[in-house]
Amino acid sequence: MPPQNTHLMYRLYVGMNFGMPENISFKMIYKTIEVNFQFKRKKFVSHNPYEGDGKDWKVHTGTVMSVSVPKSDGSNEVFQEFYVEDGNVFKHGYKIHGVNNFVDIIFPRVSIKSEENRNFAFACFTRFREIYQVTTGFGHRESSHHVSLPITEIYEGVQNKDTSFTFYKSSPEFAYPLPDLEAFEDFQLTREQIDKVANRIAIDKDLEIYQKLVCDAQRQYAKNKDYPLSIVIIGTAFEAHVQKSLSELCKSKNIKKLKARGKNIPVHEAISKGNIGILIKEYLNQLCTSQPKVEATNEYKNWYRDAYLARNKIIHRGERNFSEDDAKKAFTAANDLMILINKLVAKSV
Repeated sequence: MPPQNTHLMYRLYVGMNFGMPENISFKMIYKTIEVNFQFKRKKFVSHNPYEGDGKDWKVHTGTVMSVSVPKSDGSNEVFQEFYVEDGNVFKHGYKIHGVNNFVDIIFPRVSIKSEENRNFAFACFTRFREIYQVTTGFGHRESSHHVSLPITEIYEGVQNKDTSFTFYKSSPEFAYPLPDLEAFEDFQLTREQIDKVANRIAIDKDLEIYQKLVCDAQRQYAKNKDYPLSIVIIGTAFEAHVQKSLSELCKSKNIKKLKARGKNIPVHEAISKGNIGILIKEYLNQLCTSQPKVEATNEYKNWYRDAYLARNKIIHRGERNFSEDDAKKAFTAANDLMILINKLVAKSV
């Protein structure tokens, strides 16, 4: 049983590259509790073996190369060993560089029960991951490395008086696994992207439904290869986004009713019952002060052609013959139009 100190730390090993600097911290507010996230980069180099059947590798003039990963006790675990002729390693083998992350999650104890504290830590990480995907744009990437997030809990610790942590629960035999090939991508976020993450996680509020749907749509085509489902989900996300934008506009302008079929009805009823054409061409154009009209923009035309019509073919005709390129086009078109609508709304509130 750990001592009843004030703060707890959970250290996770996450099988992806977040693109963070070498060491960086974030403060999150989650359920009114201040949570600190600390990221540390873990770099890997994987040497792929010399081509051959193995029988002729053990030559005395050759070089022995070992593929190994560090363990939490400081030692290394060798999981493959092979021989190459001197000078030919780069001709007959190759190296892949990768970056994963340690994530330390530090927060005041929320319960005397260890399991409840652990659940809180993972809930915080889930919130961070979702916000990261939405605010950085990496939830929308063509590469799917950010979607697969193998997570391993390594340590659970309590804070000492000098603010260091004593780990009372650990996995000393745990060997850090190499990430999937999809995670071998050494990129780094821009300062602007990092600031967006920091600003958003400081707000104690869940992401909007449409934002979660956008990430799910990307996951369906990039990871699950379900292209029709991705097109349907991004269509639903777009409609939810338009409805939310209209509600915000009406609230900011103190509009209580909108006209539908010649009658003035409450805003929420008009928005929920209106089809997407009415929501955009009538209500959005009416409430947004800037020109041109939405349907006259290239963003709208691309959305109508690549996303709206494709979704209708799936929903109303049962068509399923869609490619990855079709799903990407629908996804990009819907996102571009949502960005445009955000700009129009920002100018009109």
